[in-house]
Amino acid sequence: MKTFTPRQLRCGAIGFAGIVLVIALAACNSDADGATPSATPDPSGTPGDASPSPSATPDDSAGDVLTGVFRFGFEESGFFPDAICPGDGPVYWVTWDAFDLGAALETATGVAPFSGGMITTYRASLESGLSDLGSYGHLGAYERELTVTGLVSAELASDCDDIGGGPVGPVDAGAVAAYEAARARWERNGLTSYEFTLQRNCFCLPEFRGPFAITVVDGEVSEALYEGGPAEDGTALTVAQVFDEIQQALNRGVLTELSYNAVDGHPETVRLDLSAIAADGGLSLDLLDLMAIN
Repeated sequence: MKTFTPRQLRCGAIGFAGIVLVIALAACNSDADGATPSATPDPSGTPGDASPSPSATPDDSAGDVLTGVFRFGFEESGFFPDAICPGDGPVYWVTWDAFDLGAALETATGVAPFSGGMITTYRASLESGLSDLGSYGHLGAYERELTVTGLVSAELASDCDDIGGGPVGPVDAGAVAAYEAARARWERNGLTSYEFTLQRNCFCLPEFRGPFAITVVDGEVSEALYEGGPAEDGTALTVAQVFDEIQQALNRGVLTELSYNAVDGHPETVRLDLSAIAADGGLSLDLLDLMAIN
């Protein structure tokens, strides 16, 4: 199964953050034998990320096995060393190239990164090389870069709050009550096979935003289309998974607007303020034209 890499989840431009990416191209001459000197790879990686410090070469930790929590999702690819759940402490930007970490995690746990929800969290032991201190990853927010070369072990960290950390805003008791009533109404309705359109609005790539034409059969996504072709893995959600995202956002106090269908209770509009989590703003979900299918 195809999974997102950290490169696919980064923004196409960082204009809102006022970051200017300057690419310096240096020409070098061939030697007398016509051989071209090899270039040292630049770990700064991909447009849209702040550049690391000039001394961003692997340190003595290169090739070690590191154990901790790996959390992957929208604009996030973070490893929390020696942690049980994401929280305070150092966090490293995780990347991979020749080794397919996404496929390895799916084989080990049955769940691919970024599938079935906004964020997927694992406890994992990773064979990897660790960079020197610098600024890496999305908006340069990570102090080191972890380049994964192998997976020793992994399990889902399903007991961790997938958004991570504690509340960043007040928990709205009225919104919690409305959520519980709507979810109960949806579950009483018993609808497990349906189709609808999912639209995201965010500062992210078009293939992440949609719209997606989603078909759910017996509670599982059976088809997800984007612009007439298959959508990227992990972009489609069921109604139950949207409810799960709402619950996590309620726990963090980052919801700004919610609306539910008056008949069956499914969410119709979800607005989140992620400014305390992601530096470039909010996220919204719209569920449109939901219809039961036989």
